[in-house]
Amino acid sequence: MGRKSTFATNVAHKQYKIIHHPILTGNITPHDWYEKFTNSRGRPDFSLISVLSEIVYWYRPKRIKDSQTGKITYVNKFLGDAWQTSYEHFEKKFGFNREKLRRIFVKLEQMGICSREFRNVKLRGQTYNNRLFIHLSSQFLSSYTDQCEGKGHLPPLLLKLENLLSFSRTQVGNRLVIILNIFLMIDDSHDLSKAGLMRHLRLFSSSN
Repeated sequence: MGRKSTFATNVAHKQYKIIHHPILTGNITPHDWYEKFTNSRGRPDFSLISVLSEIVYWYRPKRIKDSQTGKITYVNKFLGDAWQTSYEHFEKKFGFNREKLRRIFVKLEQMGICSREFRNVKLRGQTYNNRLFIHLSSQFLSSYTDQCEGKGHLPPLLLKLENLLSFSRTQVGNRLVIILNIFLMIDDSHDLSKAGLMRHLRLFSSSN
């Protein structure tokens, strides 16, 4: 009995640490992309999905948490109206050759998801010709964001939990917060409003 209790405590402790130190960073791929983006054989186009997830990553604002207040704010990952990159960036990261990347971008452009633009960039008095800029459709980005929040993907879920943990931790203690965090992560409703959270707190307070 003691061993089982220790195991459960360790699992809960790890879940608690994950909530406070999110590890889900970088590229995120919605599950339905594997059905939406397919190749000529009807199978998931993993190459296109990889490139698109990289583009979306750079257009997703960077999350910054104030160490004193705990408030979450967002800042853009790049300056200007479009993400400046290069074919070499994708070649190095994914191992795709130039022609394969060109076909991927053509397909994305035909779908109205993104577009390429080549600009001459001036930096410190020097001109750099034909620098690649990628524009991402604002409509696609909005649908992606709504999709992630609607389906309860972990990053927005963790964000909302973190914003509310500052008061819940002092009210009900760490043990209850651990249980509540796990419950919310597996609950299909994902009711993360303050009113919804307080309902869960009262429920668990009455049962513990």
